[in-house]
Amino acid sequence: MLRALLISVCVALSCPAALAASLTLRGDYTWAENDADFGGLSGLIMGANGASLTTVSDDGVVFQAAVARDGAGAVTAINVTSSLRLHDNRNRPVAGFHANAEALAPGPRNRIFVAFEGYARIAAFDLPDPKPKPLHAWNLFKPIWGNAGFESLAWLPDGRLIAVVETAVDGRYRVHVQSGRSFVEVPGLPADGDYAATDAALEPDGRLYLLERRQDWLMRFQTRIRRFAVLRGKEPAFGAGETLIETRPGDLDNMEGLSLWHDAGRNVTVLSLVSDDNFMPFQSTRLVEYDLHE
Repeated sequence: MLRALLISVCVALSCPAALAASLTLRGDYTWAENDADFGGLSGLIMGANGASLTTVSDDGVVFQAAVARDGAGAVTAINVTSSLRLHDNRNRPVAGFHANAEALAPGPRNRIFVAFEGYARIAAFDLPDPKPKPLHAWNLFKPIWGNAGFESLAWLPDGRLIAVVETAVDGRYRVHVQSGRSFVEVPGLPADGDYAATDAALEPDGRLYLLERRQDWLMRFQTRIRRFAVLRGKEPAFGAGETLIETRPGDLDNMEGLSLWHDAGRNVTVLSLVSDDNFMPFQSTRLVEYDLHE
């Protein structure tokens, strides 16, 4: 109850008075598995009505799980149903420079789209087949190879993928949009403060939600979620960011995955966030969820 009260206060303080939207905490579940491959979760797809999920780790392992909920819709258990290490472009299990999967976007049936850091690339996978289907030339993103590349992957209203680079340059996050069998850079998303972009998701009404993270000098994580109108055109552009929540340092962990889904029983949009524990014993994997009220 105290955590919910504190986060509600943070929401109220961080939103302009004219802002109609608000978030209320639905639940905060700590997820642990007795599996050496488990951890470092950075991308998230929630299934229909929040009953399942798909997530991917910094080591390139995809976990699929069933999600149990109580009468209020809060998560009570997560049971892994499958795990799979993805393969690289030479059809070898990913490792090292090729392994750092950072973002997920859903596709039809069992298809997922994955964005990687390190060897920066975007590929499709038809699970349970671990072999990638590349979406661009192998060296297209060579200028951002390393540990500050893609962290966010989402769909635009026109059906194209958008990938967002983690760090801002000159007040904007660099954005790459799918164009045929490649990607092109377009005017970026407005950045604000010393946050880094960690994931993105599209709402059915066409607005783009951006998850951001920063650390203070005590190494405490702070989380912010903003949303942007997507201005349609040959090159998509974005309206001013609208802040939905900005937590206090330490309220949440290293939140890196974001997924939006609709709770049909309660007729509410839910924002689900997953944390990356960096495979560190002093961090945890948490699934934190908010109900969106307009």
